[in-house]
Amino acid sequence: MILIGHVEAMYISLALKGKSLGRPLTPDLMEELVSTLGGVVEHVLVTELREGVYHSLLRVRDALGRSHELDARPSDAVALAVRVGCPIYVEDDLFEEVAQEVEGPPAD
Repeated sequence: MILIGHVEAMYISLALKGKSLGRPLTPDLMEELVSTLGGVVEHVLVTELREGVYHSLLRVRDALGRSHELDARPSDAVALAVRVGCPIYVEDDLFEEVAQEVEGPPAD
């Protein structure tokens, strides 16, 4: 389970609801920076769990078509991914390490 702070959870909730506070929040600013520079957020990749802390990479394609991987806190990266609508991936090895069965409502 990735713990998301209250502020980042608010960012994610607002993005999921398609709402804004009128002033740019951090994910809004990050999205604006990338798009103003002619780039696009390609995806988020949660890469590892090290000493109880998850790590992730943010892949951004620049105006020249080059891809860049940026170290990012998963909570910030997920908030940005929800804002821009890009995929969120988890490394296979990490998924195998931390995945848990969760009981949920029965399938229809």
